[in-house]
Amino acid sequence: MNKKVLAVILLIAVYFYALPYITLHNMKNAVEANDSNKVSTYINFPSVRQNLKDQVNAYIMKKMSTSNRTDGMEQLSSMFAMSMVEKIVDLAITPEGITLMMQGKKPNTGFNTPSHTSTSNTANSVETYSTRYLSFNQFEVNIKAQGKPETISIVLERDGLSWKVVKINIPMDNH
Repeated sequence: MNKKVLAVILLIAVYFYALPYITLHNMKNAVEANDSNKVSTYINFPSVRQNLKDQVNAYIMKKMSTSNRTDGMEQLSSMFAMSMVEKIVDLAITPEGITLMMQGKKPNTGFNTPSHTSTSNTANSVETYSTRYLSFNQFEVNIKAQGKPETISIVLERDGLSWKVVKINIPMDNH
């Protein structure tokens, strides 16, 4: 009887350990099937949007503070750019936008035309990826695209028995 209980506990532990990997596999299948509704079940949109807005605004502030020019026009344009960040992120980070990005395409934000949309396949563009637990409730996926020096980091958090994407960290210092 104790061996059965131990086996059940071990199976439960393995299942909990494998859950983020199962989530990633299911997300990949949903992206390949172009099923934006299914993809959206794996994403915490308010958290991802806020995370990206914070990253872009911090980048703009950094560029502003390191700039040698301190004229009013540059400051005004930076403030304008920061106000546009919210609108662009809100337009891009939708179920359809995330699905397109995961397919290696550009989301339609209304600021780009459909003719500029890339048709590359993510299977061909992903060079390497690595995964790791950050904590019991956080899991990280690092993706390095072929031919690009930067690595994109995606953080998932436990949400009950499932996992959801809460952060997409995009390196901006190389741009």
